[in-house]
Amino acid sequence: MNEKDLGKIVVRDMIEDREAIYSVGADDTAREASEALKKLKLRATGVLEDGKLVGIVSHYDVSTKVVAKGMDPEKTKVREIMTPDVVKVNLRHSFTECLELFERHDISHLVIEDRKGNYYGVISNKHLQARLLEMLKSMLEIARQYAFGSYPKESEKRGD
Repeated sequence: MNEKDLGKIVVRDMIEDREAIYSVGADDTAREASEALKKLKLRATGVLEDGKLVGIVSHYDVSTKVVAKGMDPEKTKVREIMTPDVVKVNLRHSFTECLELFERHDISHLVIEDRKGNYYGVISNKHLQARLLEMLKSMLEIARQYAFGSYPKESEKRGD
């Protein structure tokens, strides 16, 4: 685990193990977007048109704007259900800045841009929760070791 304090963790640190950047097209159908999200195990992804970000679409958009309204997912285009106004961060935004953006805008996903302003994926509040949990576990272990000492090694338990 990275031992940086939370104020020094940046978006790049939180997505460092990301292997690919996913998106759907604005002219894809709601069904295609929903299937892509399911297959990729994502809750939301960017919507691109001509290689440029035009919005974000999520499972929530599909369920509330298509299914709940009785619209045909085969005929409904992503551009009709996406959220066009997205909150963006870059790879240098801090953990704390991301938390503040989630809270201020009451959202669960932030769009990431690279240094050139190109779409670089999405980060969710779950990414931040996972990093926070990891950090808290590490801090608790340090406190436990300080208070009670470290666990004996297996060889010390057996008397080797």
